[in-house]
Amino acid sequence: MRTSRRIFLGFLGSAVIGAATGPVAYGTSGCRKPAGVLVDIHTHLFGVGDGGTGCVLSCKQRAHWNFRFLLKLIGLAENGHMDEDYVQWMVRQLRASSVDRAVLQAWDCRYDSAGRQDLAHTTSRLSTVTPRCDDNPEHRRSPAG
Repeated sequence: MRTSRRIFLGFLGSAVIGAATGPVAYGTSGCRKPAGVLVDIHTHLFGVGDGGTGCVLSCKQRAHWNFRFLLKLIGLAENGHMDEDYVQWMVRQLRASSVDRAVLQAWDCRYDSAGRQDLAHTTSRLSTVTPRCDDNPEHRRSPAG
C-alpha cells in the first residue's frame, strides 16, 4: 500500500493529539479528574491467535506497516504469547489511567452464505473478550454498578 501525504498527515495529527490528551499527559497535566465514572467506550484488543486464543489477524494485516509500528510502539514481540502480553499491557494502561471502565470492541470473522466462518477473507477476529474479563474479575461490571 502506498501512503499518501494526506493519510500520513492525518495519522501524524492523530498521534500528536493522542499524545497530548492521553493518560500520560492527563496524569501529568495537573488537571483534576472529572466527577463521576469515566468510561472509555472505544477500547480495542487484538490477537494473532498464539497461545490458543482463537484470535485471527490476517497475513495482509500483519504485513502492513502499522502492525509493526504498533508492536514497536507498545513493546510487543511475536513470541508465542503476544496475545496475552497485549492483554497484560492493556490492563496496566487502564490501571495507570484515569479511566474507571473500558468497553471492549469485539470483532467477529466473516461468514459465507451458508453461515460458515470464512477466515480466508477475515481481516481480524477477537474471540476471547469474555475469557479476558473472567481472568480479570475486577474489570467486570458489577451487578450494582
